[in-house]
Order: sequence, then C-alpha cells, then structure tokens
Amino acid sequence: MGREARRVPKDWQHPTDSRGYPIPMYNGDHETACVEYQRGVVSWNAGSHPMQRSEWTRLHCRFYWDYFGPPPPEYGERGSPMFEHPRDDLTHLQLYETTSEGTPIGPVFETLDELCEWAADNATTFGTSFRATAAEWHRMLDTGCVYHEETMGERKVMFL
Repeated sequence: MGREARRVPKDWQHPTDSRGYPIPMYNGDHETACVEYQRGVVSWNAGSHPMQRSEWTRLHCRFYWDYFGPPPPEYGERGSPMFEHPRDDLTHLQLYETTSEGTPIGPVFETLDELCEWAADNATTFGTSFRATAAEWHRMLDTGCVYHEETMGERKVMFL
C-alpha cells in the first residue's frame, strides 16, 4: 500500500534525522512490536508458525529471523515503530506514505473529514499525479486500501 492514515497525538512532530528529513518508521509502538516478534519466535521454535507450512520456508529458514528479519530496531531509528510505548493520546490523524516504512505527507488533522478535504487538493493516491476527491479518499482510508484505478482496453487495472 502506498498511503495510509495513522493515529497520532494532537501535537505530533514526526522524528527527523540530522539533515531534517523524516525518519521512515512503521505504524505502532516499539514495545508491542517487540512482544509480537517474540511471540513469532516462540511459535516458530515450537514448529507451529503458519509460515512454516511452506516447503521452501522449512528448507531455507531454520530460525524465525531467517524469514522475518531481525527484531524491530530501537525506537527512533529507521524502520522502527513510531512510538516507544503504547499510547492513549492518539486522537488525531496524519496521512503517511508507506512505500518506505512510512513518512508523513501532510499535516495533523483532528478528523478524517478534514484529512480527506486536505488530501483531495494536496495528495496523490499513487505516484505523483493520480488524485482523488475527498469522498474517494474517505472511502479508501476507511477501508485501509488507497489505490488508483485505470481502464486499459476492456480491463481495469488497480495500482496500490
């Protein structure tokens, strides 16, 4: 997926690197990501992880990290989750690109309607030129699937 709405605090400022560029980060918090990773290790070691059903996986991935990679990096590093601990102050929304782990592509909004109105004028659904109306943004963000659809001959092609 290329775009998603993420819950953030009202005064959220996405972390930046030493040059001022946003650090690509996954949605969620580090503590929860580490607990989920550990659950994966436990089920893998017990031989009950669903991904172990694949013959290729059984032959090529002896350890959980062979398939899923290393544990989540420390909070604030590239590829880490956005928050250190679970939070209950995630009351606002911000549009993120998810081609990388995720960086913000717009300001923080109080409501989904406000975000969608802004996105209709300022954001693309795919690439650099495909746009959507506020109603289309609302429908896509509600379902968690932002896309662009093109008709090519008699076929419809969807770009995610």
